[in-house]
This record gives sequence, C-alpha cells and structure tokens, in this order.
Amino acid sequence: MYVISNRITLTGSSRDYEEIYARGGAFMERQPGLVRHQLVRSLSDPAVYFSTAVWTDRESFERCVARPEFKEIFGPTRDLVTIDHHRCSVVSEGASAPGTA
Repeated sequence: MYVISNRITLTGSSRDYEEIYARGGAFMERQPGLVRHQLVRSLSDPAVYFSTAVWTDRESFERCVARPEFKEIFGPTRDLVTIDHHRCSVVSEGASAPGTA
C-alpha cells in the first residue's frame, strides 16, 4: 500500500476548495490503483483539512498525478490552500471487531 496524507490549510474559500476536491475525488475514483480517499475537516480549527488517499502502489499514484486532468482539476487549489504533503507507507493498521462498530 502507498498512502498520501496531506495537511491542508485554507487561505481562500472552503466552499470552493471542497467543490474542487469533490471533482478531484471523482477523477481519482476512476483511476486504476486507488483503494480509497477521504477529506476530513478539523473540528478544533476549521481552516485545517486532512486528506488521505490509499493506493495499491506508488506507480498507480504517480500515473494519476501525472495526468493532465489531475493538474487541471487541482491546479486552482494553489489560490485556496497551502498543503503539507506526506508520502507514507503502512506501518500498522486495524479495524473494529465485527459487531462492535
């Protein structure tokens, strides 16, 4: 697994950023190798979001971000947010036991 985890700080409109992310998420969902993605917003600081995308491998992610459509969709975010990018590998993971969630 290859995981992208970003801390995103708003410098512009949250509504505009969330609309762009929704379009970008729909694009990523059509790309081979995406396992899942999620955008969450901090409850303690509404100017902060965290995005996580899990890919089967680094190559699938690199192919996705190299596509012109990815750059066209996410390009306008440079006027709305600053992003602290993190490329990660899974060290440990878990899930709730059946019937306890």
